This record gives sequence, structure tokens and C-alpha cells, in this order.
Amino acid sequence: MEYKLDDLENGVAYFVRIRNKNAKGYGYAASASPSPTTPMKRPSSPTSITMSSLSNSRIRISWQAPDHNGGSSIEKYVVQWDTDPSFPSAWINGFYYEQYVEVQDENGILFCHTFAVDPASASRARYGRVLAYNGYKWSVAETSSMAHAVVGTPGPVRNFNAFASSSIGIMLTWDRPAIDDKETCDYAGDGGSVITHYVIEYDEEAEFSSPATSVTVPSSATEFRIGGRDVLSGSESSILKAGGTYYARIVPFNALGPGVIETFHSAIGPLVDDAPTAPFITGAFPVSATSVRVNWDTPSFDGGGVIEEYLVEYDMDSNFGNPPRNTSIAAVSEVHTVQVGSDESDLNVHVIRATVAVTNEVQSIKTEIEGVDEVQKNSTTCDDVTAEVQMIVTTAVDTNEEQVVSLVADDIDEIQLLRLESDKTPIQLPLVPVTCQQ
Repeated sequence: MEYKLDDLENGVAYFVRIRNKNAKGYGYAASASPSPTTPMKRPSSPTSITMSSLSNSRIRISWQAPDHNGGSSIEKYVVQWDTDPSFPSAWINGFYYEQYVEVQDENGILFCHTFAVDPASASRARYGRVLAYNGYKWSVAETSSMAHAVVGTPGPVRNFNAFASSSIGIMLTWDRPAIDDKETCDYAGDGGSVITHYVIEYDEEAEFSSPATSVTVPSSATEFRIGGRDVLSGSESSILKAGGTYYARIVPFNALGPGVIETFHSAIGPLVDDAPTAPFITGAFPVSATSVRVNWDTPSFDGGGVIEEYLVEYDMDSNFGNPPRNTSIAAVSEVHTVQVGSDESDLNVHVIRATVAVTNEVQSIKTEIEGVDEVQKNSTTCDDVTAEVQMIVTTAVDTNEEQVVSLVADDIDEIQLLRLESDKTPIQLPLVPVTCQQ
């Protein structure tokens, strides 16, 4: 036997039971299974279905939830695409994708899926549609959209972040543009063309109207320092105003031009000095039955002040909750300045000799010359030093200049590192002589 209960409210759960009756009255009741039971119907079609090209090999379909879920939450969607608007390949592998719904509060949420396109057939139109399933029936495929896969300008960088490194410095970090449907349904990726460079702008005005200062950085970069203090040499930049407040934005470029601008969500500042960032631990290894050696490098930022000491803590608890034992190591810092100068001449030689009997010292040499086709030669040497850093900074207002850097030291488990940087002109790296005397 069966009976249909009419005029129930869609989407409301009902408990149903049945009792028998004879001359003696009603007997025990039997409950319906499953219980409760909810009257449901087919959901309406998803809304706001659009297709957009992200490159000549990627097309994205985006949509929003149906206006009516049919009496039960939408469990999943199926995205279908084809080169034929009649969708003959609708349920064939490679032409559809099932996306399960993780967030049940679907009001206003934008869903999306990106599918691959063969660049060789990118000029052919792709058609897409989306169906919704509420655990009872699929919606009707009423709406479809169309797009061509074409190369475009880049989307925005990802995870753009900015923070004060000191009262006169700002650090910017970001990730390259990339397509991630779980991260965003907005335009994304490199547009199908390699990122060539980034342009960073910063200003004291939120409208970037002062005018803003603009800096170009290479495509390989994922961070950039504005102003600040050099941890090794202690030199301080005057680019930013001490204690100022700034705004920053970044835009990627490819062969087609600038992409989507990403502006940091808030003001940076007022800039203040802070504690230093963590040092870089390069290794910890046993040297005896009761000893362990720990090696580290200076932190990226000193917070605006000289590093005075390092605190080495050790404990058998990884959370250091015993409390840990520790030892303090002083950071020795001395500054000696020697300045030499001369009028213009065809040949000019200056010799500076600095002797420092300390550990962890920093030696800096800075030369500034305004000349034509000059040759600058700088050399530093040291004997019996531990963990030494030697820095040479050269500046010349010239073209086609030649700079020679030569490193010479005794071979006592030594590592020599040479880093060359240029703010405006490309650097052609010559063969750098590194000599270890035995």
C-alpha cells in the first residue's frame, strides 16, 4: 500500500509513522525509513555562468549557486565544456569536472574551474555549462557560455606583503602570478606569456600622486627592500623619511604590457625600529661526545640598531619550555673611517691599510669617481681572522666602466663569497680570481 502526502513545505524535514486499527483500537506505530524525510525537487540551474580566457592554453568557467536548491543543500557541481554548443562530449572524460561543495552557505560565493586547452586549437571557440546536484536530482542545463583561449597580460602577483624593517626601511614580498582555483576566481596567471619584470611604486599618498617613486625589478625577484639599514656595514639609506607612512603597489609585465595592479591593503607605518629578525642557522652538528657546534649568519634585518649580542639557547625539549639553558655571545662592532681624495689625474693610486684584531668584524671600502673610461681596483686582505666579512662598494658616474675585485686568503677551511649588484645597468660578470695560498 502507498499514500502520497501532499501540500508539504519544500525543504522541511518530516517524521512519518503508520498505525493499524481494528475493533480494539490503534496498535503500535511503525516509523518510516529513512526518517525524517524531506520533500525535494530538482534544483534550479546555477547562475552567473561566465567563461574567460586566462591564456592561450587555459579557460576558466565561473558561476554562482542556484536561486533554489530544490529543498536540500547543493552537494556538487559538474562543469562541462566542448567545441560544439550541443555538448556531444558532455560526460566523456576530459570534457567534464565534478566539484564538490565544501561550504554550505552558498549565498554570494563564486565558484570556478579552469580547464586546459591545446594551444594549437586555441582559436576554436569553447562552450561551457554547469549543472547542480542536491542529492536528489541534477539541475537542467539551461545556460551555457563561450570563450576563445588567447594570450593576455598578466594577472596580479599573489600574497603581496609589506612591513617596516626599521624606522627608515620597508620590505616587500610577493609570489609570482599563478592560476589557483582554490585561491581566487579572479583573473590570474601570467597570461600565457613569460613575466619580463615587475614595477614597484611607493608613495606617502594613498593615491600615489606625490608623484610616486617607481622601481623596476627583474622577473626572478620575489622581494624588494626599500631604504633601511645594512646589517653588515651599518650604512643607512635616506630614501624614506624616518617614521614616515607609505603605500605600495606592484604590477607584473609580460610581452603584451602591464598586468593587474596589486596594492597593499593598508598603510605601511608609521615606520619604527623594532627587534631584529631571526638569524639564519646554517648548521648544528656534534664535534665531540659532549659538544655541539652551531653555525649561523646575521639576520636579514637588525630592526634599525646595531646587533649587540646573540643568545644561543639549548634544551632537550623542542618547545624550549624547561626553561632552556643559554649562553650569550657578544657581537663586536667597530667603525674606523679613512678618507682619501685627489684632483683629476691620468693615474692615481691610493693605498689604505686597516688592521683589526677582533672577531666578527666588518671592513667596508667605498669609492666614488666621476671620470671617463677609468679603471678602479680595490683589494682587501686579512690574516688569521674568524668569520670575517669584507665589503667593497664602488660607485661611478660613467659608462663602459671596469671594476676588478680580487680575493686572496690563506686556505684554512675558508669560504669566499662574491656578490655583485647594480641598481641601473646590467652587470657583465668577468672571471673573478679567487686565490687560496697554501
